Amino acid sequence: MAVEERTNEQAREKRERQAPGLLRLLFPELCERERGRGAELLTDAAAFGLALLLARTHLVYGMYPFALAYLAAVRRRVPAVALGAVLGALGLETVGGVFATAYLFLLGLRVIASYPAPRRRILPLCDRLFGEGPVLRVLSATLTGAALAGYEMLVSGVSAYSLWFAAVAIPSAALLTLLYVWIFETPVTVGDLLGRREGRGLPTTAQVRPALAELSLLSLLVSVGYALLPLSFFGLSLASLFSAASVLFAARRFGAARAGVLGLVLGLLGGVTLAPAYAILGLVSGFLFMYGIVYGLLGGLVGAMVFAGYVEGISGFLSVAPEGAIAVLFLLPTLSRTEAARDPAATELSRVRTAEATRAAACPPQPERDRLGRLGGAFSALSGMFYRLSDAERRPAAAEYFVECQKVCARYCATCSNRVRCWEQGERVAERAVYGLANALREQGKITSELLPPALRSGCPRIEEILDEIRDECASMAVKRYRGDRNEFLSFDYAMLAKLLGDAAAADREEATEDIEGNRRLASAIGGELEGMALSVFGTRRKRVAVGAGSAPLLEAAADRLHTAAEEALGCALSAPLLETRDGAATLSMRGIRRFAVATASSSVPIAGSGDRLRFFEADDDFFYAVLSDGMGSGEEAAATAEVSVEFLETMLRAGTSRRTALRMLNNLVRTRRTECSATVDMLVFDLLYGHAAFLKSGATSSYIKRGREVLRVRSRTMPLGLRKNPDAERIHVEILEGDVVVLLSDGIAGEEDDPAWLLTLLSDEPADDLDALAGRIVAEAVSRIPEPRDDITVGLVRPERLGQ
Repeated sequence: MAVEERTNEQAREKRERQAPGLLRLLFPELCERERGRGAELLTDAAAFGLALLLARTHLVYGMYPFALAYLAAVRRRVPAVALGAVLGALGLETVGGVFATAYLFLLGLRVIASYPAPRRRILPLCDRLFGEGPVLRVLSATLTGAALAGYEMLVSGVSAYSLWFAAVAIPSAALLTLLYVWIFETPVTVGDLLGRREGRGLPTTAQVRPALAELSLLSLLVSVGYALLPLSFFGLSLASLFSAASVLFAARRFGAARAGVLGLVLGLLGGVTLAPAYAILGLVSGFLFMYGIVYGLLGGLVGAMVFAGYVEGISGFLSVAPEGAIAVLFLLPTLSRTEAARDPAATELSRVRTAEATRAAACPPQPERDRLGRLGGAFSALSGMFYRLSDAERRPAAAEYFVECQKVCARYCATCSNRVRCWEQGERVAERAVYGLANALREQGKITSELLPPALRSGCPRIEEILDEIRDECASMAVKRYRGDRNEFLSFDYAMLAKLLGDAAAADREEATEDIEGNRRLASAIGGELEGMALSVFGTRRKRVAVGAGSAPLLEAAADRLHTAAEEALGCALSAPLLETRDGAATLSMRGIRRFAVATASSSVPIAGSGDRLRFFEADDDFFYAVLSDGMGSGEEAAATAEVSVEFLETMLRAGTSRRTALRMLNNLVRTRRTECSATVDMLVFDLLYGHAAFLKSGATSSYIKRGREVLRVRSRTMPLGLRKNPDAERIHVEILEGDVVVLLSDGIAGEEDDPAWLLTLLSDEPADDLDALAGRIVAEAVSRIPEPRDDITVGLVRPERLGQ
């Protein structure tokens, strides 16, 4: 729990250092450096004021949904938004108390949905207050709208008005929250909103988020403009002033087309006649901004005033000119500072050179990776050649089968009265039949009486005895050939060498493969800050990320924000950004690091020549392994087999060999030992990067996962290694949560019982704070309950823990 609290606190501090999603989208250059306390207070005041304004904005049929959706959508500054919404509602007339209560009800729902807890049965886990997913936020808003509708029906009865109120309250709360959430959440995917991950048939984040973010921004701007309609200042319409400023800013930030659409929509708030004037304002300014900020602002304003004057004369001119002029005066210094914040070197540097330097930082050049692949292909070809030789040399020729058949027949036919008729007279039926049997044994490996002529089947009283002895003699000949054949083992050895080299080449290719989808997710997460930057994400599992730009100060200022965005987009922990200058471009490099550590404990009561061996180790590919092996047999041979098994697996897995290949090689090693012995393998594999876990079991007894007072069993019905040509191993994926303890046991713990009741009770009741004490307690209880003679008793405990970021 201490690790979890420390991790959550560090993550919360990192999030709080970031600018809100809306400010990051609109003012990326002005948000490059961490903000001071004054800027934090200013943002709190802006959130409070916006909520206060939206809470007083009426939609239709007595419904005020804008502040409700705003309160449901935000993840930060929720207290300031809630306070503004409640105070704004209290300023209304008779319905003020009702809506203030509704906002408090919504706040309570969000607290219930997001309150951090170590485990939940219904709601998903949440790392911080008001950090619940977008689905729960939309659901909370919908429930609040439904509560308002229910209250209206309770007070007014079921009438046309109350039904229309309900028809507006419920969908408006859900729809507005859904629209706002893209502004205040970074990033949100379609899968998040549907409650599942992106998959087949579902649009990707990169395909959907930019369009939805623009729609969300448009909806918020329209909501604010609509809320400002009844307000004026010294005769100036605040809605018109806001519309003009928003359109001009959008023209500079997002281009002429988007600004024109925004102007048309915002202009409709003031009337259909003047809506085209604001569209012209956005279009003209967007085209002229390429020549300079002053040209864009003044050109757009002149175009809008000329159109307004042409349509409505002097009144139209005066309805656009004052607010437009004030918006221009306000935006001129703001956009100038924004333009100055851009590093001139970024615009001068070639995008191609920046992209190449970024790719080189993410995936440094390595020696020829295909060399391992070619060498693996050569060993694979040799393996096939030895297998064909083995198959050809192991199978006797038809002439050899014919000789064995003749020997058997000679022993039976020597004293038979029909010998001359079968072998020497007429068509020599017996000789032809033996030729047929020899060919069948060569081609099919088996014979039946159906292969013999009818006359021979009916005329020979001992035909079945002859056929049985032929089968036995030919099988004995084949076994002798098999035991003397070394080509099969050469074939297997070369096949395993080819597999090892192929696995190494595949691992190299994996690290050198560009993650296209990861690039898209990261670009979507960075959003507006991507201008002038290049991204490269490499690796399928172990990620390497580089962000390049022409300016080192620009990247240095954005390092923490880029680091957090990359971790959220790629779903893995990354190292602290390393700033380098390469080929004239600055790059921030990050690589995947471990998110989890593992605590272990073990205890055992060995007997003479114990066959149990337990190892805990970590490989360089960021996997943790717990391997328990029990040599099947007795004495020193069983102990030696178990020791060889764990030593072999540790050596191969530390070297990066795939688990399936290591088990196949170990199975062949156990089979070829001179002693008749086998070994069970119980292997826990835990991914230290992502927290995924799996068991590989070959003949092993059940394992358990202790989750609080709940005990989960992991069982597999497989055979030990060394009994079959191909290993009988089952891979079982399991979900391990923080605080879970994985229990690996040798079969001596259970004795003759399957899932002994005392063990399940002990695991359920005993605390897991001290792993060593728990392991000792299990072993002591097993010793007290299992009478002599006992089998080996070994227990291993594993508890994953999340590392602090």
